[in-house]
Amino acid sequence: MKAFSLLIAGLMFTVSAHAVKVGDMANLSGTISNGSASYPATLTMKVTSANSDGTFNVSSSVSVMGQTQESTSVRSATEIGDEAQAADLVANCAAKGGINETITLASGEALNTCKLSGVQNGAVTVINVAAVPFLNARFQQASSAGMTTILTLQSYVRGN
Repeated sequence: MKAFSLLIAGLMFTVSAHAVKVGDMANLSGTISNGSASYPATLTMKVTSANSDGTFNVSSSVSVMGQTQESTSVRSATEIGDEAQAADLVANCAAKGGINETITLASGEALNTCKLSGVQNGAVTVINVAAVPFLNARFQQASSAGMTTILTLQSYVRGN
């Protein structure tokens, strides 16, 4: 469970590496619901630059109901994860406690994923890990307070 907790904590802000490149970007969209109300949401993450100490600057933009919040963060290589690790996780999904699933993007591209789930602080979280920038093909979370978030990868770009 501790390993899953660390995975959950890192995945939303984890940068994939094929190795990580400036310009890596992922765009997810879906809904945030609370009871009967449901609101459109988007999350865009992008590696904007590399630092001399091996860290990366990542910009994030979250939009809910037309209101956008932007932020930047610095991520170390240890926090970054890479597509080779994601591909290994997908290939050995059952042994890691997951379920293999295919998610098809709007472009028609089919992604092989490993669906992992767990409970942390009363919230049930399900992540479909794929070998794409930021490792997320789908993120779902249901809190004990009744809030549900579902975000699915719409597009991604591998940087240069």
